[in-house]
Amino acid sequence: NPPDDALLRALIVKLCADRQIAADEALVRYLASRVGRSFAAMREAVARLDRESLARQRPVTRHLASEILHGVNER
Repeated sequence: NPPDDALLRALIVKLCADRQIAADEALVRYLASRVGRSFAAMREAVARLDRESLARQRPVTRHLASEILHGVNER
């Protein structure tokens, strides 16, 4: 079964913490509502955010997540 909302939010916070990403509530809400509800999908989304933030030299924010996920959805 896919994780419930509480578990999904906890997973996002944990995955971000593992990569030393400060995940504020806006980022957690955004990811929880727009990324597939599986552990693998969330792990890949956070990894992509981390890679892109390093490449762009920008912090991980809800706005950056929007830019990256929007670009993914257009492919």
